[in-house]
Amino acid sequence: MSRKNKSLPRIIYVIELDVAVADVPRFAFENPDYVAGLPCYYVGSSTMSAAERFWLHKKGHRTASAIAHQFGKTLRLDLSPQQIPIRRQEALEMEVLVAHKLRARGCGAWQK
Repeated sequence: MSRKNKSLPRIIYVIELDVAVADVPRFAFENPDYVAGLPCYYVGSSTMSAAERFWLHKKGHRTASAIAHQFGKTLRLDLSPQQIPIRRQEALEMEVLVAHKLRARGCGAWQK
């Protein structure tokens, strides 16, 4: 990512993952309190629209998360904070907060 992109405002997005992701060791390690059968999610931020970013994950673009690429099912804007662009640092903090809230409900969440 260029310096220019790092300074652009970002939005937060949530992707619902196939629950099979719960069997991936690194996902399981990050979600020790996951309740089997509950949904699993990927939380990210981007300078693009949530739909564009989801498409890049599913396409397997070089910037895509392997978890979102392999297990991504659908974009969940209903679980995303309001789609108002925020500064990069705020977005990174919001990603952690959203993932934490999902985990607190027993769901699995991947945020890196």
